Amino acid sequence: MKEILPDTRADAIRRIVCDAEAFASIEKANLDPLLERISGSKIVLLGESTHGTSEFYQMRSRITLELIRKLGFNFVAIEAGWAEAEPVDQVVRGWPKGSMNRTVLNRFGSWMWKNREFSEFIDLLKAYNLSLPAQKKVAIYGLDVYGIEVSIDVVLDYLQRKPVKNGDQIRELYAAILPWKDNMISYGSLAKQGRINLAAEPLYNALKLALEEPNYHFLRNMRLVQAAEEYYRTIQVSEVAGWNMRDKYMFEVLESLLAFRGSDTKAVVWAHNSHLGHPKGSDLSKCGYLNLCQLCCERFPDQVYKIGFGFHSGTLAAAPHWGAPLRIAEASQPPKGSYEDLFHECGVPSFFLPLRKRPLHAVREVLLPWRFERGIGLSYEPSQEAKNNLYNASLPEQFDEYCWFDRTSALSESDQFPNHSGL
Repeated sequence: MKEILPDTRADAIRRIVCDAEAFASIEKANLDPLLERISGSKIVLLGESTHGTSEFYQMRSRITLELIRKLGFNFVAIEAGWAEAEPVDQVVRGWPKGSMNRTVLNRFGSWMWKNREFSEFIDLLKAYNLSLPAQKKVAIYGLDVYGIEVSIDVVLDYLQRKPVKNGDQIRELYAAILPWKDNMISYGSLAKQGRINLAAEPLYNALKLALEEPNYHFLRNMRLVQAAEEYYRTIQVSEVAGWNMRDKYMFEVLESLLAFRGSDTKAVVWAHNSHLGHPKGSDLSKCGYLNLCQLCCERFPDQVYKIGFGFHSGTLAAAPHWGAPLRIAEASQPPKGSYEDLFHECGVPSFFLPLRKRPLHAVREVLLPWRFERGIGLSYEPSQEAKNNLYNASLPEQFDEYCWFDRTSALSESDQFPNHSGL
């Protein structure tokens, strides 16, 4: 990465400050200009540069509720498994207690949704839905390939309770994956070594046998089980292929939901910047990765609005390494010349920055050259940030808008999801 020359850097800072729509607090931020820019979009992608930052969740909540109230968006899709998200959907839509799926999200990274900020969003969405008829209530769905063990339990429980054509055969076919449902990483590793009989064919055949069943949620859980088995095998062979398979699956679910809920459906998606920024604007595309954003833009051209979120310093919730317990970490200083360093130098604590191409858009042009950008997932070790959490990117090629917080705080962990008080 080339260091930004002093005069160019000063010019960039001036242009950012000129175009930035500053706000003093999340609660008082004027979102009307943002909603005007979003107007006409069918899908709004709300990213995050870490999975553990309170301000990102709070602002995504505010934006989402405004999109629902003022622009008619009617479902939220999150970076969680289908069955993992079902209890949340049941709460916000006020399903009868007898229909509740009481499974618990216990896997690594559960703090993404078991936190105070998301619980408060659930409460607000539930309150909004109270006065609406059932078919108009705003829903929450899980897009991700994770949570296979929960989906398996849901499928088997459904087969136990409902008369399903070929139900006995489906149960028998599921026996191939049952010993591994709580340890799919080991399953993928052993499958790569050829040391176990693969469950891929039995699960595919089970899905085929179930396709006549009209219950949409049942079929989505079956499809997750089949896709997750493929994912855990694939990721052991190729990280790129595993990533691509996962994002293709997330798009499949999103596209299915848009069709399932009708022609006037509009969706808000919550996921990491790496899934929701266009890969042509980062190292992802150079390495062969695609993502959910790219697939959305190809399928729904000119109907997708992409908002990235970033920060300079502060605390965040993350594990020190994959599989470790959650801790609160202090973020390290971003490198000189990075986007985070540049925005910090602007001296504006929080703002929206429109980046979509338009005539005489000076700030977009000055931010187009590639610079370092930070991305933090479920694990984070500050001393290893340069190695693990920085990549080259062109911000305007990734996003239509950027939401900036100079200093942030960690998520507040909670046990309320999914054993929420509304259940």
